[in-house]
Amino acid sequence: YNPANPNQSFQVAAESKMVLGCLVPFFALFALVLFWVVGVFPLG
Repeated sequence: YNPANPNQSFQVAAESKMVLGCLVPFFALFALVLFWVVGVFPLG
């Protein structure tokens, strides 16, 4: 947090939230694909 320029810290927080908003669905989809691949090709 930058008391001299609060907008700067807010912009960083919004940017990190946007990155998280993009990464979370991507990792969820990746996990689903991973489980599907393991189900189709049993490693055991």
